[in-house]
Amino acid sequence: MPVASRSPCQAGTGRHSSPNRRLISRLLSRQSGVAELLIHPTSQKLIASYLSRPAHALLLSGPAGIGLSTIAHHIATQIDAHTYTHDLVPDDKHTITIETVRSLYKLTSSQRETALVVIIDDAEAMGREAQNALLKLLEEPVKHVYFILTTHIPQQLLATVTSRTQHITLTPLARGTTDQLFASQDDATRAQIRFLADGLPAEVTRLAGDETYLMKQTKLTRDARNFLEGDTYARLLLAKEYGTDREQAEALLASLTMLLSFMLFERYATDHITLLEHIEQIRMRLQQNAHVRTQLTYLVTRF
Repeated sequence: MPVASRSPCQAGTGRHSSPNRRLISRLLSRQSGVAELLIHPTSQKLIASYLSRPAHALLLSGPAGIGLSTIAHHIATQIDAHTYTHDLVPDDKHTITIETVRSLYKLTSSQRETALVVIIDDAEAMGREAQNALLKLLEEPVKHVYFILTTHIPQQLLATVTSRTQHITLTPLARGTTDQLFASQDDATRAQIRFLADGLPAEVTRLAGDETYLMKQTKLTRDARNFLEGDTYARLLLAKEYGTDREQAEALLASLTMLLSFMLFERYATDHITLLEHIEQIRMRLQQNAHVRTQLTYLVTRF
């Protein structure tokens, strides 16, 4: 089911009192037993500013692994002393349909004495029609009803939707800040997790708690490095391997982008800039359903 309701949750700070900055700086996971997440001081200040006077609609964006959903639910608990949250998440096809959005009309139409927060995860999963259906709700605010949208791809949302939200772009933490989330690991594993997560708390938690995922991401980074440093034959082999899976190809491109960014940080080089531009073009083509292996092979010719 694409819609999931959550029971009313207690929050320590009422909507009309000053936000609890200690809670904002230490975002707790929604599930017990999961390590708490950290948040960048800049993002912390932006969230505190929002909570001091919550807007009708909030858009949270940031890189994958930063913990958008957890942060959204934490913010929801801080809007009012008694907050009821209602979740919209994509279906198995990563789609939020217009029918799903329209189901909110009745839910949000009645007058309320306490806050209702509708959280729409992966909001880019809404097509144009679904976003236009949501727009009707955003254009006619109902007292005590709030919307929090999360997305890693804000450019896929209609301008008419984003213009009616308060937009906060979350900033990754500096490397080393998240070390407390995996203190039990050995030095070599900590160094690997620190490199792979790149300051993303949710990614740190996943890498530290899932050895299979850690091995998968380690291989991905190794393959990306081989793509950059290997010869043409090695690159063509990787293009063939990753050319059969669109999701894995996009992950490889993301890893290439990360490695090139680190290389630029150490030494500026125009050829690195050019490669980054080619990679971004290919990522956009893949999002438009271009042939995966053809695009990766094209990238090989850019070296």
